[in-house]
Amino acid sequence: GFDGAPAVAAAAAAQGFTLRSPQQIAAAKKRGKSVETERGTDAFNDLPQGPFSSKDAIAHAYERSAKKNGQLMPFFTAHRAASKSRGEQRTLCCPFGAKERTGKGTGARKSAPKFELDNSNICKWSVTFEWSTVGWVILRARLVHSNHTCDAPKVLSEAESSLTFTEHDSKIPDQLVNLVTDDIKLLNPSIEMIKRFLDAKAQALKIEITWLYNDVYNLFSTSFAEKEYDATGLVELLIERRDKLGLAYKIRHGKDGRLAQVFFEMEGAAGEWALR
Repeated sequence: GFDGAPAVAAAAAAQGFTLRSPQQIAAAKKRGKSVETERGTDAFNDLPQGPFSSKDAIAHAYERSAKKNGQLMPFFTAHRAASKSRGEQRTLCCPFGAKERTGKGTGARKSAPKFELDNSNICKWSVTFEWSTVGWVILRARLVHSNHTCDAPKVLSEAESSLTFTEHDSKIPDQLVNLVTDDIKLLNPSIEMIKRFLDAKAQALKIEITWLYNDVYNLFSTSFAEKEYDATGLVELLIERRDKLGLAYKIRHGKDGRLAQVFFEMEGAAGEWALR
């Protein structure tokens, strides 16, 4: 599993909060109202344990486990920000735990899979993770599904069973990323060419393609000729405007990976538009 303890601890200290170790997290008190699965049970031990380097690494590990065991794909829902005494917490839930909100929010529940839910099938299955001194680890779990339908178990290919997501913090498996060698980079391929290569290799190995063009761009763009076109300073400025002033922006890249279009909200423009 992932163990980035030195870098993780340094980042936490810089942001002013303290992370707990896996041992401290395992010893944490249970929630009074929560019916949790005990650590050490077969059900708990069968979970992918981590530590994980990213949310994507968690998602891929649990999607693979769900396929193998004939369960529905879990999704991230609850989020608790880091505090002075612990790291950020995220929760994976069963799709049958996804009630559509009555409001117009844009959170995870609004985009989650929707099913006809009633008291007989609404599901409380969940696994909560905490960002620890060594990466994401399990904080608590409720591993009993309700009386809802599930998928048939899937026999995973050898390649799919051995995938890891610990080296590159990406949706693209380490095994595929590492196929883009330094020798290939000398040819200066476009991002589009790299994506076609990764997709073709995944299909040949019977690996499900879950990544998009932007995932490939984010991973490889700084390694190739388009680096000089990435407008890093501009992006940093747009992010700062978004965080401080709430001004939206959108960036599009061409098929060769180079910056193509930039859209941004001008300060005061929304008010001016509303008055027209």
